[in-house]
Amino acid sequence: MALIPANISGMMDSIIRNGVAHGNRYEVVILPPRELQVQTDFLNQLTVRCSSVSLPSKTLQTQSNRLYGPARNFPFEIAYAGEMNMTYVMSADMRERKFFEAWLDFICNPEDFKMEFYDNYVTEIQIYTLGRDDSITQLCILEEAYPKAVGEIQLGYDKDGDLMQQEVTFHFRKFRSAYSEYNSTPRISPTISP
Repeated sequence: MALIPANISGMMDSIIRNGVAHGNRYEVVILPPRELQVQTDFLNQLTVRCSSVSLPSKTLQTQSNRLYGPARNFPFEIAYAGEMNMTYVMSADMRERKFFEAWLDFICNPEDFKMEFYDNYVTEIQIYTLGRDDSITQLCILEEAYPKAVGEIQLGYDKDGDLMQQEVTFHFRKFRSAYSEYNSTPRISPTISP
């Protein structure tokens, strides 16, 4: 028995019944280290201004083993992508770039080049995938994340009318995901003390 619909109405019925995921329905919540003393209002604006992000990948590392006949590949560990880029639309005062540069300066002091302790600058980043009704369909949590690079911004006279955007590369140790049916679970709002 064939699983592929015999006609277009069968395919449309499947799409209507199960819906489709939309790549523009997401939110990114960054919970920065407490030492940075960031206001919750700014973090909410940072969520709104994230214009692009990718869900990270996960793969199994394998090793070939052949006892007899064709070789078999056996997994021996799980590997995470480890890095991802986020792009932010800049405010007029460029406060987003200032925030990420301050985070980098916290990690490595620009005056004496001393490095901060790892546990003091890593954080959790939450990426929510949303349904059309703003319900959460997936939550991806990046663990032990921190900004690794604040990218360059191209300036030029030919960019009149272009929005200035900042790309930030984050490193993370691993991630975990949680999936749910369409529901109206409230998103976790950051609780940062001023």
